[in-house]
Amino acid sequence: MKKLLFIMILWSLFILISCNENSTINEPLENETSKQEVATWNPWNPTPEEVYNNLENADFFVIENNVVCVRQADNDWVQNLDFNEAEKVGEIKRSEIHKDWEIWDATILKVGTEIFMHTQRHEAYMAILENGEKIYYCAWLEG
Repeated sequence: MKKLLFIMILWSLFILISCNENSTINEPLENETSKQEVATWNPWNPTPEEVYNNLENADFFVIENNVVCVRQADNDWVQNLDFNEAEKVGEIKRSEIHKDWEIWDATILKVGTEIFMHTQRHEAYMAILENGEKIYYCAWLEG
């Protein structure tokens, strides 16, 4: 009987600890480059490998939380956003990557290309090329 009571107490403690709202699992990492909330990873988001293998001539880069941002050439809503108050969130570290992606890797964008995030639509991004051309990207989020 004492053994059963002990197991029930341990189980109750486990449940209380695992349901704690003050858990640090969703806190931002210390080295995140953006002060704003960036797109969030979830298990249904495609991996960079999946995007690369399924999109012909894929033009994308990888941001925090292994989220893939895909070029939006024909997506008016992203191109029509006002990026005047966009925040620089990073720059491309490696280019022409086809496997083993890391944060700020890109398939096409050149190393050093600056990436900006829209201040209200955190899934919308803009890359500014050396010649000043602006290219728009959107985080591929599921769920």
